[in-house]
Amino acid sequence: PLAVVLLAKLMRTMDLRKWGPASEYLMSNEEDTKLKTILSVSIDDLPDELKSCLLYTAGFPENRIIDAHQLVRLWMAEGFLTRQMGMEAEQLGQCYLKELIFRGLLQLISRSSGGDGGRVESVAIHDQIHPLLRLEVQHTSFMDLHYGGHVQPPANTRHLALYINSNKFSAPSSCLDKLRTALSFSGEDENYTDLDKGDLLFM
Repeated sequence: PLAVVLLAKLMRTMDLRKWGPASEYLMSNEEDTKLKTILSVSIDDLPDELKSCLLYTAGFPENRIIDAHQLVRLWMAEGFLTRQMGMEAEQLGQCYLKELIFRGLLQLISRSSGGDGGRVESVAIHDQIHPLLRLEVQHTSFMDLHYGGHVQPPANTRHLALYINSNKFSAPSSCLDKLRTALSFSGEDENYTDLDKGDLLFM
């Protein structure tokens, strides 16, 4: 059912001229599951800024409700939200959230009452989409997911998600001079650090 929903939403938003090539790719790709293939095409169809915003959510733990305000602030710190005429960055972030929800790539958890459908308050990632997103960020080297132990993040890591669930975590021994952002999660505590601005956000 999820694959059907994603495909329907993809066709609704995709340029009609791309339907043919996309259909051929979906029918010919036998290496991946249909859901993974449809998700891959859905991600490729996103504008670059929107694609970065979606991939960034892969760093959050599974089955976690994500505060929309904090997520938009992180997107702003990353420079993913280029101001458009007559629209502030936070407004653009809300538009991006609604677009990703409309495409079925994020799940709406709650929204405020008000005009224009209300403001998105919280979102989540579908439990079948989350692992596929993580494969995508690792394949594209967009983000490194670090679970502790003695495995070190690559030296060229730009976005790092740390999952500290035990005392086995060790600090990186090499200089991560290209690292821009580190997301750290330990139990219920979540820390978000934008390394260029030195701004630490707590939830």
